Amino acid sequence: MTPAELSPDQFRRDPLPLRGRVAVVTGVSRQAGIGYAIARRLAALGATLYWPPVRVTSMNDATTRIRLIETGDAEALAAHLARDAEAFARWDPEHPPDYYTTAGQRSRIAGVRARHAHGEVWPAVVLASNVVIGRVTAQNLLLRAWRKAELGYWIASPYQGQGHATRAVSLMVRLMTTELRLHRAEAYTQMDNLGSQHVLRRNGFVPYGVARSHIFTAGQWRDEVLWERLLDQNADARRPGR
Repeated sequence: MTPAELSPDQFRRDPLPLRGRVAVVTGVSRQAGIGYAIARRLAALGATLYWPPVRVTSMNDATTRIRLIETGDAEALAAHLARDAEAFARWDPEHPPDYYTTAGQRSRIAGVRARHAHGEVWPAVVLASNVVIGRVTAQNLLLRAWRKAELGYWIASPYQGQGHATRAVSLMVRLMTTELRLHRAEAYTQMDNLGSQHVLRRNGFVPYGVARSHIFTAGQWRDEVLWERLLDQNADARRPGR
């Protein structure tokens, strides 16, 4: 159903007749022209606009690269997660046994790629010298009046302390700004996860509150710090160093 097909009676019954529908905006329609005007009209009628990240599937700097996750990444991810299960248990919720297997990761990758196709998430792996060393994800995407996403990331233990998390988050922030056209990025860290907090601070995030009993890990409820960063087109000029 297009705006031209909507009758006055339909407007009287429902001022947002396209509520619950998704309009995919591609090409030059992202910026200007007739397609852009139509997209604005669809949004005014209640449609959710989705700008699919068609222009890039990866971003990189001199040392670190992020790439859209693929089924073939399952084995490497499973190996990292199985090896680091004890270390990550302090920060992550409990996972079922298949989470640490190649088959389990393959299934989860299929699911997250399906969500990516619907504009709900941008799931990436982090690479160093073409080796998968972790994950970084823009998740829980909200468009329309919010245009924001939550940032999540982890780096396998052999590659920690080398600046990869800082650079991976920097690359994802750039992608969120230039490709997803988001206005706001958010993240959560546990109160004593100083390493993750350092990564966010180096990428321009600031704390704006504390969520009490926000996550259950390692046998108890834990508080989390809420972080935010407002995004703009000058993000490239503020990329952090190592």
